[in-house]
Amino acid sequence: MSSTQAAGALEPLIANLQNPATTSLLRNATWSLSNLCRGTPKPDVARLAPAIPVLVGLLRSDDVDTLMDACWALSYLSDGDEARIQCVVDHGAAAALSPLLGHASHKVVTPALRTLGNVVTGNDSQTQAALDAGVLAHVAALLASPRKAIRKETCWLVSNVAAGTPPQIAAVASDAALLKLVVHQLDAGDWDVKKEATWVVSNVLSGGHKNHVLALVEHGVIKPLCALLATAEAKIVTVALDALEAILKVGHFGGVPAANLVDEADGVEKLENLQHHENARVYEKAVGIIETYFGAEDDEAPDVAPDIAGDGAAFSFGITA
Repeated sequence: MSSTQAAGALEPLIANLQNPATTSLLRNATWSLSNLCRGTPKPDVARLAPAIPVLVGLLRSDDVDTLMDACWALSYLSDGDEARIQCVVDHGAAAALSPLLGHASHKVVTPALRTLGNVVTGNDSQTQAALDAGVLAHVAALLASPRKAIRKETCWLVSNVAAGTPPQIAAVASDAALLKLVVHQLDAGDWDVKKEATWVVSNVLSGGHKNHVLALVEHGVIKPLCALLATAEAKIVTVALDALEAILKVGHFGGVPAANLVDEADGVEKLENLQHHENARVYEKAVGIIETYFGAEDDEAPDVAPDIAGDGAAFSFGITA
């Protein structure tokens, strides 16, 4: 608890927020409350609980500055363990924040996105609260944002949803526009965005149904995943290896071996290079994939390339049983 809270500032601040005399007072009071909600160590959320419904109510404001600071306050309060997240969820914050993802000002979108991103780092029911609020309906537009920070945090949010229950993974994987944009960020995005996109596809590929794997393969995920095998960041290489292994486990796509698709994307050469990697986990995983999926030639496997659509990304095949 900060000295300001101990001095009893919270109650009069709330009173001014509920009945502000002027717009200027409303803005200043909201900004002050947002500062009460942040700090190191984090303020006791139980002491700030009376402010949460007031902050959620402020999300209906037409004033950009008020919206911005109310969203930041909720982001500070929801940053932490499941208990902190639940305090925000219990007051309907997810439903109030979700429409703000489509706000015209990035000053509002950014903290709203951060808060909802915090919510989906929680347990399955907290993640579901964000999904029920319609957060995924805004993801495609957010991934097309000119702002790198918004694209990055959107991928972070989606990756946490894709780490959830099978229905939550399916909610991500069944959205073709979302997957296409994620793969685009994986392929051509800024490095910070690309790293978060790697987690999205790896979580979908590792936890989803084989039809979800097909959907990502059809959107051209193999080539950018293979390209990541040559990056310097061992953690991302490991995540990319997990994703490729999930694709290889499916076996065949319409009669075309998954191993052939990885080979055509120069993945085998990159996998072989990783056998000399200094990181033990990367080395062991690469060796395991090579031995399991590329250790021997399959004379009966059709050594043919899949048909490729005009855009060079989508394969015209379906999963075989």
